[in-house]
Amino acid sequence: MPLSNRSKRQVGALAFSLAITLAAMGTGPGASAASSTEPIPGGYSTWGEFFTVQNQLDELADKAQKADLTAGGKGFGSAIVSAQNRELALYWKGRIPQSIENILQRAPSSIKVKRLTARHSMLEMQQAADYMAHQRGSNRARIVRAYPNADASGITVGVSGSVQEIQGLEAVRKSSVPVRFSSEPELTPTADRHNDTAPYKGGAAWFSAGQCSTGFGVKIAGRPQMLSAAHCAEKGWNVRFGSLDNPVAGKVVDEDLSLDVSVLDVPSTSRIYRKMINSPWTSEVRVGMGTHVGDVVCTGGSRSGENCNIHVWAVEVSQGDIRHLAAGKQWNNKTAVAYGDSGGPVFVPCANTGCSGVAAKGIISQGGGPVQCGPGLPTGTVCTSIVGFQPISYALSSFSATLLTS
Repeated sequence: MPLSNRSKRQVGALAFSLAITLAAMGTGPGASAASSTEPIPGGYSTWGEFFTVQNQLDELADKAQKADLTAGGKGFGSAIVSAQNRELALYWKGRIPQSIENILQRAPSSIKVKRLTARHSMLEMQQAADYMAHQRGSNRARIVRAYPNADASGITVGVSGSVQEIQGLEAVRKSSVPVRFSSEPELTPTADRHNDTAPYKGGAAWFSAGQCSTGFGVKIAGRPQMLSAAHCAEKGWNVRFGSLDNPVAGKVVDEDLSLDVSVLDVPSTSRIYRKMINSPWTSEVRVGMGTHVGDVVCTGGSRSGENCNIHVWAVEVSQGDIRHLAAGKQWNNKTAVAYGDSGGPVFVPCANTGCSGVAAKGIISQGGGPVQCGPGLPTGTVCTSIVGFQPISYALSSFSATLLTS
């Protein structure tokens, strides 16, 4: 179904900047690294140890991808991180340059790097996926999204309805890369931290046309502002916190509909809400990090609170006019997001065991795959096991913003 009843802009450039500060994360007093009580994979003693390794893998993949983009983006195909196996699988088209090998060789000795052959570069697959995502279907079949395969072999087209009908499209026959098909649920916008006050924090409930969530505080042209989801309200609309009856706190001042990210001009801070929807506990944002297939992330929207053990299975997803989404599913088919979480933060606990901070990963955009909500959520809440989110790197680059960090 349509993501919004408003017209949408497109961004033509494929290249992007991974200009996120990959600084060391500070330590400090705090609770356990994740709120989940589920078993920790990979034989780790704590979630803090798990995320330490995952963040090392992500940083290594980020550096390799950024270096390739700087050189024209012809080699990097994909990266799959596995903190469980302490392994990075790097798919590369052609021979890996020495400059990239130098990056890989500086990886911690505990991490294994597998070098695998990519049939296509990420940029080639991005272009093909974006083209397919804009193809028209029919009442019986519709392309709901398209994204690069994790093994860099081509793209996958997610179909709602008859796969056979979509396979017959001329665009499929003329695709520049191989196309595989998958029957997938549609993802729709997920729109309390309900009593936040200035300076505002991520994961709080805000209202314009309906309920949405704040994402991460940022600084744009020297001014603290807040990221959220563009489908929540149009540019120029008022922003209220807590309910529609409360005073106007600011306005939506900018938006990038091709990313489904907006900017709220409200006083903001570097903290996000954690734990359950009625929890007053917050954490500092320490850093921003890239997102790769295999990552395990948490969401923190205002409607469903904190949800973890969400496994990223696709990146660079094109869905309609929205590009660059990452898609994740809760491992045990529990809640990933709920309607009302749109615009909220996607994050991982920081790398240091016992640290109270988080690393920003993205902004909640979509949800799909209905599941039964957990205890403590308001009556009528609609929960889903799948989340689509916009990686923080694209959001920051679009608005020339920097994260507010402690």
